[in-house]
Amino acid sequence: MKPQNLYDIIVIGAGCAGLGLAHAISQLNPTIKILILEKAKSLDEAPKKTWSFWTDQPNLWKKHAWHRWSKWYLSDLTNTITQESHSHQYVSVHSDQYLNNLANGIHHSNSSIIFGQTVLSVDTSQLDYLGVQSNNDHWYSDWVIDTRPVTENKHFELIQSFHGRIITSETPCFNPDTFGLMDELKVNQKTIHFRYILPKDKHTCLIETTCIHPPSETPDLEQHLEKDIQRICGNNKITTQRFEQGYLPMTSVSFQQPKHSRYIRAGQPAGALRPSSGYGFMRIQRWIQQAAHIYHQQKKIPKPSVGSHFVRYMDQIFLNTLVSIPTAAPKIFLSLAKNLSGDDFALFMMEQANMRIWRQVITSLPTKDMLVGWRQTVASKNY
Repeated sequence: MKPQNLYDIIVIGAGCAGLGLAHAISQLNPTIKILILEKAKSLDEAPKKTWSFWTDQPNLWKKHAWHRWSKWYLSDLTNTITQESHSHQYVSVHSDQYLNNLANGIHHSNSSIIFGQTVLSVDTSQLDYLGVQSNNDHWYSDWVIDTRPVTENKHFELIQSFHGRIITSETPCFNPDTFGLMDELKVNQKTIHFRYILPKDKHTCLIETTCIHPPSETPDLEQHLEKDIQRICGNNKITTQRFEQGYLPMTSVSFQQPKHSRYIRAGQPAGALRPSSGYGFMRIQRWIQQAAHIYHQQKKIPKPSVGSHFVRYMDQIFLNTLVSIPTAAPKIFLSLAKNLSGDDFALFMMEQANMRIWRQVITSLPTKDMLVGWRQTVASKNY
């Protein structure tokens, strides 16, 4: 006998991975019965973020893009390295616009979203169905996709925290052709500071104060952001359109999947964010497309990949180096930008670097500093 509240798939979390997967599956087969349980009371109440990525298919993201760039720069207090890619663009999308577009896309399918749901447990003990208990009800399904983020960060090597505002200046003071990937990179004790500057036009820009720091530290980013905006805009009259804040784990800590084959973690709790950079949007998109097509053909959902063993190994060396010698950060980042072409840099950030690019990366890095990270990585065997 089938239980009530039975679905083909239950997705916990209406974020990038969860809502994206539901949308992709429903586009291939609108009859699949999918339930999305979201803690927020609406998508508009979810934290607003800007997701960015390099892509060789910018037109694919045309309807979602806030802006696109082909040039960028990295700088410390004395040097600036500018790069340009002829085959890849850097695209930024607003999370709220992107998720609302996905939600609108599933309205004509057999999928639904219930807001205000705090999931209390997932029952894997039954033979036929998985059970999901929330603060309001109980549901059953063949598959459960859990995208709730991991909030316990004491085991993370580093945290990338950010506070940002999209501002409008009364007078033109931004260059919309070039964005600042890491502007005025500097180190204060164990904390790496920089500004992330995304200009949309001459009057509009996202200015984001970013810190890479140990989990034990809590930098005052709001105070830094006020100073950064004043430094960039001077005495120009500005208004704030949007406020963003959050943090990204930079860690090679293994995110364990549940033992049950049809209970899958996806997104950040599955290691979607690349340890060395915090980028994860395109990793998630690749899994979404793969998972949707496999489910459409075989009624199975694959567990997300966390990258190749080699990339995880190199990222762990990088993280261990930044933890041990944070003052090496400006030298590491600017050396990479100086020695890689814009196209090669984009491919490296996209996890599409071939061995030629990897050789350039390795020979560009400060050997003495990286050896410290390598020794710690070999000793820990955590990769």
